[in-house]
Amino acid sequence: AAEPRTRPTRAHRTGSDWRHDTNLNQAYSNRKSVRETGTSSNFINANPTVVMLALGFLLLIGTTLIAEGFGAHVPKGYIYAAMAFSALIEGLNLLSRRAKRKREHPVPAKAREQSAE
Repeated sequence: AAEPRTRPTRAHRTGSDWRHDTNLNQAYSNRKSVRETGTSSNFINANPTVVMLALGFLLLIGTTLIAEGFGAHVPKGYIYAAMAFSALIEGLNLLSRRAKRKREHPVPAKAREQSAE
């Protein structure tokens, strides 16, 4: 009787499979280095109110799902309107803080010319 075929282990792989693993490792390391430079993580660290807003959205959505699980109907328009209003106010707050920072710490004209080049 023929033996059942088993999947080859790492020791039995051919060179092409090892190249595939190497490419995955390189892709992971590239992704990791992009994450370390992290423009999004810098934004989150500089604006903790955005994190609180996101957590508020999650609580709102979770509460709505639980309420609907118990049979209460919550109109989605109210939920979306509340989220849009909150996001709009947070956007205005971000713009306001940026303008305030620019007023308090103006960039000299010489530095602006150098950064434009």
